[in-house]
Amino acid sequence: MLAEEFTFYDLDDHVYAKIESIVEQICSRAGVSDIGVILFEIITEIVQNAAKANFKEVLRHEIAADMNHSQEYETLMKNFKDRLPTAHYELAEKAKKLNLYIMLEATLSKSAILHLCVVNNRPASIEEMRRLDNKIVESKKYVKLADYYLKHYDDTEGAGLGTALIDISLRAIGYKNFLYRVFNDSSSRTVAELIIDLKEYVPVNNCI
Repeated sequence: MLAEEFTFYDLDDHVYAKIESIVEQICSRAGVSDIGVILFEIITEIVQNAAKANFKEVLRHEIAADMNHSQEYETLMKNFKDRLPTAHYELAEKAKKLNLYIMLEATLSKSAILHLCVVNNRPASIEEMRRLDNKIVESKKYVKLADYYLKHYDDTEGAGLGTALIDISLRAIGYKNFLYRVFNDSSSRTVAELIIDLKEYVPVNNCI
């Protein structure tokens, strides 16, 4: 049995070390130590998506964009893509001032069921959810991440690989019956939820 929860505003060395520690405990207790690297990448990807969502919310405040309007959303995303490489620290500080935090909750049951939730304390817009849902559906059609990339490169969202990486990577290491979804909960928070029965792991040789 494992239960971990912590809250943060941006990804830094402390957060990465905390995620690594959680992954090590999960893999050790569930007896799946050989998937540690991929599980770390998946959890990190989910957390990075949450941080980016908060940074987008900062920009929405700055330019007063309606994120439910497709064209305004695309304008915001272009602004986001242009600024992120050089303004990461600035956006993180502004997110903190707006109290836009990320909460990671990870539990592992005695029967090796992993339940992970990464929470943003702001709701995703209709346009964000539409695009996320489309990516989740599309990713299930592919076995290799490279094939998804070639077919679905999204210049507005950057490469748009994050959601596909989570789904395709889990299937590539033998998991078929996991749940991954993103939704707005009753408290107007965005929740990325991942549930995996770690006992189902069977080593495979598929190339991601």
